Amino acid sequence: MISFDNIPTGWRVPGAQVEISNVRAGQDLSLQPYRVLLIAQALADVAPGLYRGTSADQVISQCGDGSQLAGMATAYFAANQTTETWYYPLQDVEDAVAAVWTATITGPASGDGALVLDLAGDIVRVGVLAGDDTSTIAQATVDAVAAVTGAMFTAALAAGTGVTFTARNAGAAGNGMTLDLNPDADDALPAGVAVTISQTVQGVTNPDLSEVVAAMGDVQFNIITHPYTDAANLRILDQELESRWEPPRQIEGMAVSAVIESFDDLADLGDGQNSPNHIIVGTPAMPSAVWRVAGGTAGRLAFSASQDPARPFQTLTLPGLRGPKPAAQLTGTENNLLLHDGISTLATMTDRTVAIQRLITTYRTNALGAADASYLDPNTRLTLAAIRYDWRNYVLNKLLGGRYKVGKDGTKFGAGQPVMTPKGLEAEAVSRFKLWMDRGWVQDLETFKTNLHAEIDSADPTHLNLLMVPDLVVPLLMVGTRIEFVRG
Repeated sequence: MISFDNIPTGWRVPGAQVEISNVRAGQDLSLQPYRVLLIAQALADVAPGLYRGTSADQVISQCGDGSQLAGMATAYFAANQTTETWYYPLQDVEDAVAAVWTATITGPASGDGALVLDLAGDIVRVGVLAGDDTSTIAQATVDAVAAVTGAMFTAALAAGTGVTFTARNAGAAGNGMTLDLNPDADDALPAGVAVTISQTVQGVTNPDLSEVVAAMGDVQFNIITHPYTDAANLRILDQELESRWEPPRQIEGMAVSAVIESFDDLADLGDGQNSPNHIIVGTPAMPSAVWRVAGGTAGRLAFSASQDPARPFQTLTLPGLRGPKPAAQLTGTENNLLLHDGISTLATMTDRTVAIQRLITTYRTNALGAADASYLDPNTRLTLAAIRYDWRNYVLNKLLGGRYKVGKDGTKFGAGQPVMTPKGLEAEAVSRFKLWMDRGWVQDLETFKTNLHAEIDSADPTHLNLLMVPDLVVPLLMVGTRIEFVRG
């Protein structure tokens, strides 16, 4: 007996009643739409909350040129202009301290030339004439910085013979900037002039990410990027992300942050983390700011993963970023050690453009402290999220939306009856697996069938339970070759 939803039984009035059902319409793969959240500090007095962004210009206009969030948005939108994007402007904490660098200048100049500074990615050229004394050069430097659109520093004359550069946003994240002299190989100080740059004040006190977590509610953000790597904020966000991955919520996401520190400091930071949901990109001496590095990485990650979550991310470039000078770049051995410490790495090309070398999560050990590489590659979590999204949508649309009934295996039900048995559910899973296999997410169909098991819940016969064991396709990260040669 065929079961109808809307055609009543016992209807005696003559006619032809035809109902239409979409229960079988949702057969195609459900690709997860991605949503990204940018978190950083603003300079303008912006009300706290979630804002939808479509361009860097919008963020700059609202949050202030030279703010952390403006720099993050600029790098992000340079890398990704298609993914749905939101941002949350934070305000500097009231008692926060801004990072300060001091350039000490000696002179006078005995020849014409230029003082060339790289202020976290902003190149400042200060013209110098023979005979200019230190105070003249210092004032010209202050004026040149003031003329830079979107500068992340304010410059002022320092006591004595120098210039102070103060981060425009206060807080510990401001320490994650590099100030350098003579950024290119052919740059040279004018004769008679010497400059040394050192950080003289450490930035202190980041905003609390708790307010962002509260504002997010149950809105799903697949990629969340921010510039904070202090223990308190990492713990707040990691706990929230873990909760979002759990079955009651199922609004999973991953976070991306960045660090510009020495090799030893990067290793120490990575050794203290252990999250399958967090990516920390680390590099020393990069002439940029951590919010720019995090934003650019998140942009590339979100775009690539939304297209294919199983595909690796190496070689994806980060537009607008410039790598460290050759002498400051990490060796292959150092990068390999960082990848064992939970820190993701970047590669600098010969022209100093920057690309992703390898992204990993900070997860290294299980709850018992045993080494565990199961969630090392973010592709694992991202692919599982895509599989869960498609399977859940399929169940909700066809089985629950179709108001199926639960039946036992081996029962001969009438044709057209909306009854789902354990064997029937296994067949549904196999049909989805084939679609996932077509996308290159999973492999080994026969083993999947062997391990597949569905059953009626022994405690509640209205529940069907299913165990599936998909063999995920993994990223190709290296090809090893041995050449055995023969002479003559």
